[in-house]
Amino acid sequence: MKDMITHIYKGLECFLLECSAALVRRRALGGSRSDPRQLREQRRDEFRARKVAE
Repeated sequence: MKDMITHIYKGLECFLLECSAALVRRRALGGSRSDPRQLREQRRDEFRARKVAE
C-alpha cells in the first residue's frame, strides 16, 4: 500500500514538474520562436533536474 502511494506521488510530482517546465518555456519564448538547439539544451537540463529530484 505504501509503495502504491509513493508511486502515485512520484507520478504526480513528475506531471507537475512537466507542467511548470512547459509554462517556464512558454514564458521564456515570449511567443517568438527560439533557437532549436537552445530549446533542446534547455529540455535536456530540465530532464536531468527531474532525474536528480527522483
